[in-house]
Amino acid sequence: MILVNELAFGVFNVSGAFFAIEDACPHAGASLSHGIVEGDVVRCRIHHWRFCVRSGTYLDERKPSCNVRSYPVRVVGEQVQIELDHKSLLKRNPKQDLKPT
Repeated sequence: MILVNELAFGVFNVSGAFFAIEDACPHAGASLSHGIVEGDVVRCRIHHWRFCVRSGTYLDERKPSCNVRSYPVRVVGEQVQIELDHKSLLKRNPKQDLKPT
């Protein structure tokens, strides 16, 4: 798990390609980065909901409301960087003042 401005992300290495998704399972809030990874699928350790780490898609049923957000990732040298936009940070942390100074 990686924390940025109090937001938790699960970062997964699938055959050398990195992917980032919201870390909280929408069912009970469990950390997906502590789940069981099989290929490009992570399974929540509590209730076993499955998500694609590439897209954040909930795989057990066709319920888009259960998808988790995925984020673009790039590797620069030895760093794995998650691309976040200002709008997504505001949406997740409405109390946090992110206005430029």
